[in-house]
Amino acid sequence: MDEHIELEEPLYDRHEGRVGLSPDRVAIIRTSDRMVFRRCRRKFNWWYIHRNNLTRKETPGYFWFGTGFHFALEDYHGYRRFPTPGDAFLAYVDACKRTRGFPLPDDLDELTQLGTGMMEYYEDWLQTRDPMVTLEVGGVPQVEVNFEIPIPLDPNLLARYGFDRAVYVGTIDRVVIDDYNRLWLGDYKTAKTIQTDHLDTDPQISAYCWAAQHIYNLPVAGFFYMQFKKQVPHEPSFLKSTGSFSVAKNQDTTYALYRKALINLYSTLDRAPTPNVQFLNWLSTQENEKADAHIRFTDVERNQNQIEAEGLKILQEATEMLNPDLPLYPNPTRDCVWDCGYRTACIEMDSGLDWEQELELTTVDREEEQTQWRTRLRYPEVDQPPPRIHRLRRPNQRHLLRVR
Repeated sequence: MDEHIELEEPLYDRHEGRVGLSPDRVAIIRTSDRMVFRRCRRKFNWWYIHRNNLTRKETPGYFWFGTGFHFALEDYHGYRRFPTPGDAFLAYVDACKRTRGFPLPDDLDELTQLGTGMMEYYEDWLQTRDPMVTLEVGGVPQVEVNFEIPIPLDPNLLARYGFDRAVYVGTIDRVVIDDYNRLWLGDYKTAKTIQTDHLDTDPQISAYCWAAQHIYNLPVAGFFYMQFKKQVPHEPSFLKSTGSFSVAKNQDTTYALYRKALINLYSTLDRAPTPNVQFLNWLSTQENEKADAHIRFTDVERNQNQIEAEGLKILQEATEMLNPDLPLYPNPTRDCVWDCGYRTACIEMDSGLDWEQELELTTVDREEEQTQWRTRLRYPEVDQPPPRIHRLRRPNQRHLLRVR
């Protein structure tokens, strides 16, 4: 009989948020909190949950879109309750529409079309690539894993700051296991452009590797960082003037789509014009097993020294972040124009104007992610083929923390 890790009662419910915790006595720290703290202490004072807990009133469509995108991949690589990830995304849209009072983006139809198109392309993209093996713990596929890891701060210091304990909180999008019994943690990002220059020093990657070692008590090799361009590739442009397809390198197509179009038009590639074949060959050089112009899969390794160093940073930063007497000076840079929703209030504070009214007009209390839409999901009644799941056998449970 297989032995599995038995999950304890969670401190953090997978879809309903914190349970059994008093936010007044339990200090909560997330990677986003640390990044804001590093960026600007005045912004941190307005942002942080244990301070002013403010955010802009607007609910950007990308937050709504990102939630649906993550849900679709959570199902596709975990529970497989829907035939395709596109079906899962549509179920999310339907559930949001049927949830009373749930805020919907103004461009709902456009985002729905974009989401289903990206999911369809991703499913095709994986046909010639390794989908990897999702880890299963106690019968639960490890997708959208919410965790809370205790931060070992001095109890006397915490009491002086007004807390009983401190925890590091986050969500791992997916956990997979390789042939060497090492874990890789997945993270999904949707963006207008794909960037990788920041990954070697990304604090989320190191922090999540640190957390995963405590959760699973298995070697953590690193991250697989999946970036999805918010764009759906199109059929190649057909030019009536030449009677063939465009060879412009700025067109939004792929090797597979271009090859299929040439074969449909000319029956075989041998009959296709030389410029089109050359362009097809060029497209092949822009793609590989882990990347093309629309999806990029990047392995990011972290060694044990890096993981332990991140744990020390979390401890040191938490000591300052929770200090009620923390100096709250700003850190203005050129990036404030695009990355700070409090910029006007900040300028007014330094100018001696009514910055408090500005905050009152433009911000609201920052809430936990709204998840009531999950109660309105409609699941198909047909059985779906099981996903690739790896069952963890005979684990060492000595250091197992509560995880869901």
